[in-house]
Amino acid sequence: MPPIEYSEFVELLAEELLLDPRHLQPDAPLWSGLGVHPIDLMHLAERLEARGGQPLVGVDLHAVHTVEELYWEMVMGGDHGGASVVGSRASHARSTPAEPHELVLRRYLPEDIHTDVTTIVGALSRRAAVTPDREALTFPHTALTFRQLARRAAHVAAALQRHDVGQGARVVLVHDHGPGFFSGFWGTLLVRAVVVPLSGVPRPERIAMVARHIRAAAIVTARPLARPIQQRLEVALGDATPAFLTIEELLAERVDATRPLPAAEPGDLALIQFTSGTTGDPRGVMLTQAALLANVRQMIPPAGLSADDVFVSWLPVWHDLGLIAMTMCPLYLGARLVLLPAKLSPHDWLSAIAQYRATITAAPDFAYRYTLRFGGHFEQFDLSSLRLALVAGEPIRRSTIDRFEEAFALPGVMRPGYGLAEATVGVTFLNLKERVSVDQNGHVCVGHPLPGVDVEVRGECGEEREREVVGAVWVRSPAQTVGYFRNPAQNAHLFSHDGWVRTGDLGWMDSDGRLTIVGREKDLIITAGRPVPPSEVEEAAESIDAVSWSMAIGLDVGGETGEQVHLFVECATVTGSRREKLSLMQQVRSRVHEWLELRTTRVHLVPPGTLPRTETGKRARNRLRASLLTS
Repeated sequence: MPPIEYSEFVELLAEELLLDPRHLQPDAPLWSGLGVHPIDLMHLAERLEARGGQPLVGVDLHAVHTVEELYWEMVMGGDHGGASVVGSRASHARSTPAEPHELVLRRYLPEDIHTDVTTIVGALSRRAAVTPDREALTFPHTALTFRQLARRAAHVAAALQRHDVGQGARVVLVHDHGPGFFSGFWGTLLVRAVVVPLSGVPRPERIAMVARHIRAAAIVTARPLARPIQQRLEVALGDATPAFLTIEELLAERVDATRPLPAAEPGDLALIQFTSGTTGDPRGVMLTQAALLANVRQMIPPAGLSADDVFVSWLPVWHDLGLIAMTMCPLYLGARLVLLPAKLSPHDWLSAIAQYRATITAAPDFAYRYTLRFGGHFEQFDLSSLRLALVAGEPIRRSTIDRFEEAFALPGVMRPGYGLAEATVGVTFLNLKERVSVDQNGHVCVGHPLPGVDVEVRGECGEEREREVVGAVWVRSPAQTVGYFRNPAQNAHLFSHDGWVRTGDLGWMDSDGRLTIVGREKDLIITAGRPVPPSEVEEAAESIDAVSWSMAIGLDVGGETGEQVHLFVECATVTGSRREKLSLMQQVRSRVHEWLELRTTRVHLVPPGTLPRTETGKRARNRLRASLLTS
């Protein structure tokens, strides 16, 4: 007998998706039809195990398309026992693990061709001049050499100038992974303009918020996205709508791409990364040309990166870890970079590492955990070329490191790191020669500060803490931000009087100067590597008439999904029928997803007046979190 019957499996899946079980027919398409999200499957796996099932490891989702196929893979281990399902599937045998991987420690000794370069865009131009025919970017169906990338960027730059986009102008870039993103990104920098990248398919309302806040001169996107976005932006922004351009149009314009372009200066504002998603408190982290270049140079020596490395990344290129660590570093070095679509497809990730003999990859802890669940049968992937798998972007678990290294016979390959957008991205890194260590509470050491980075742990009054005493983590670096764009109130909180940057994290330093992060100062939620302000989740929920008040918190109770977003909603319909409750929960979840591109993992309906308040009537999130953890 299986751990659970098919009907019970469907009930559990319906609860995770907030759907009526009747909608989950055996042949219902999981991805396009039901919109199943990786976090839903992680939750479902935990619940199956809790009901007496075997630990789910190596589940192969690559060929799973329907509800019934998902049941066979998750509950029966892919073994149909002769039963009929939609489509046929081959069984897989597990082989003996490969020989242990020998971690190769290489010193960073390449000749640096950029010693006199002072800007990140200047580094790309120098690289294209020195190694023009070396492959720079590899995509699933095409590739670009450094010469081709530089020529495309120069063409976009010349076309932008014809549209009056020049020094200091802010350009919103909306594009998925592909040649178009990089042509637009580097082309914008070549005219000394400022790039503001947004996710591949953001809500038009979010684009409008960002464009209005930064007073954008142009919005650049891909042709397939242009029409629906432009129509809604014109409604939202009216006469203030900036120039709307597509990469395809810019590359098709007749321009003289050989004309000299203005030389960027180190202090030029180059990039604005938005860390918040709604109109409440937009925080655009401003980074200069010099800051981007400095952080790239800081990250290379500790990791021993060189032009011989092959990088494979599935991280979003519109966020700091994917954009700076995993694209700017290899472009600076002249290393090969293989970019996959920004979606959680562990099979494709592992396949690409094996196919291209990757030496470097990176992801948040959640991605490694998800891969262990749903990456398929590990023995089919030869990852022996991998010498460094960076884990960063959210709290790191020792268990994730141990399980991933054991599954692929890669001892010592996973390296913890720590960073934040306000320091460009990288702050600390665990040396390749050091063992991964944890404190008595299971917090993983994230290593020494990168070259040129200063880290201090301070008390409530700003005094520096003694070693091994927890306090607020502060950073000073040549790669740090110059502040949030048009947000003086937040800037006053961000910087100390002597120019240090408040990270918002809590941690301690050991006697050797290594940092361990133990928590956060504020209520910020980090789910699947993404920081989420709870106020933004609450704002989205309370835009629904039936919701009178709400409270969002993050809880990590040791499950595979890490910190989950729990949204508690006060509403009168909590005493209604099950159908009414389910409908409201689905409405809330959809609204949060629509506003924030966030999959809210848990929605709880409670009667009005239930959620804890402070004496002044504010949300007491810490009290709610404490009571839930206690119970």
